[in-house]
Amino acid sequence: MRKCILISLFLVITIIYCKGKHSNQQISSYILSESVVTHELVFGAEDLPDEYLLAVPISFVVDNDGNIYVADEEYKIKIYDSKGNGRKIIGGRGEGPGEFFIIAQMNIDNKDTLFVSDRQISRFNIFHRDTFIKTESLLNKPSKDYKTEKQKDRINHIQGFSISLLNRITGSQRIYKTGGDTLISGNDFALNVGLLYEYNDTLNELVTYSPSNLENLTQFGSVGSVDRSSIGYLYHYPLHSPFLTVLLPENRIAYSHIFIDDIQNNNTFRYTIHIKDLNTMELSHITHNYKPIETKEAYDKGAFIKVMGDVEEYTKKHIYHPALCALHYDDECLFAVREANFGRATDLNIDIPYQTDVFDAQTGTYIRTVEFPFKPQYIKNGYIYRKIKNQDGYWMIEKYRIDPRVYGK
Repeated sequence: MRKCILISLFLVITIIYCKGKHSNQQISSYILSESVVTHELVFGAEDLPDEYLLAVPISFVVDNDGNIYVADEEYKIKIYDSKGNGRKIIGGRGEGPGEFFIIAQMNIDNKDTLFVSDRQISRFNIFHRDTFIKTESLLNKPSKDYKTEKQKDRINHIQGFSISLLNRITGSQRIYKTGGDTLISGNDFALNVGLLYEYNDTLNELVTYSPSNLENLTQFGSVGSVDRSSIGYLYHYPLHSPFLTVLLPENRIAYSHIFIDDIQNNNTFRYTIHIKDLNTMELSHITHNYKPIETKEAYDKGAFIKVMGDVEEYTKKHIYHPALCALHYDDECLFAVREANFGRATDLNIDIPYQTDVFDAQTGTYIRTVEFPFKPQYIKNGYIYRKIKNQDGYWMIEKYRIDPRVYGK
């Protein structure tokens, strides 16, 4: 009887804990490391009409039917069906409707609406699958048309920053991702990154990560005290953006900064993912402990590319890698991909396993950790996609089926 009471009490406490706004999980005890993906398709390098061969693919997205949209050569979008057959090419160089100067970012929503931001022109083109709908301006209105002086100040503050559209929920409701440089000292730059939310001519900063704002970031969860000297996000360090984002259903967005939202002190290693509900403006958090990777060990194995700065000096100052390198969403699951090599494997076409923590995207509950044989670049409809060069140096897209157990099924 006493044993049953104790078990019941434990279950009640567990249920109450899981309903909280701040989900905190321990280091995973169950890692699914056997083969969790099955190769299904490769295309783009051969056996296609010349116009559908990939030249310089920038990015790609996948719709609900498995059609693949590849931004290629800066100004074209090549569309392939789920079997890798060429279907249609949209876009082209220019400033007219449906044309691009340089494609900056491409996103697709759950209704298969495609949003393509132009790097050189402050606008984006909207397509429904392969059909052009219209062109709209970024931020929609000039600064003078925003309602308050405070809004004008926000516009002035972000001028000179890179602004790209993450999603257009409605004509007046949009989410933007921003990025820019701030000179710290000498030749060292730090990235200013953040999210903007535009609604009914009001522009709101959802979050901004910048050197001048570090002390204010502790309000966004258990990031602890922020030590400027140990942030380690100087411009030369990351080979991918330090600011990770992914759109979730029901007008929510998940985000994390790979340095600021990562605690590495006193034998504590913990990252935080923030989830913002744009309907209620409520902020919740997923906090997860992890086993770190030493930068010196990774460097000795060739897991760095010397692009800028003294990487060897960095490994002396920063003992461990940051935790995360990507966020993905698929089938009610949030995938937090952990850092493994900082880019060298992708550059040299070397496959290195990436451990990925899987969470229930609605509740933040930890499901399991899986080990993918390479870094997932895109996850959709139960598949992993990646762009990679073949042995002859030609670009191609690969598609792998994910074992349903990864999703907790």
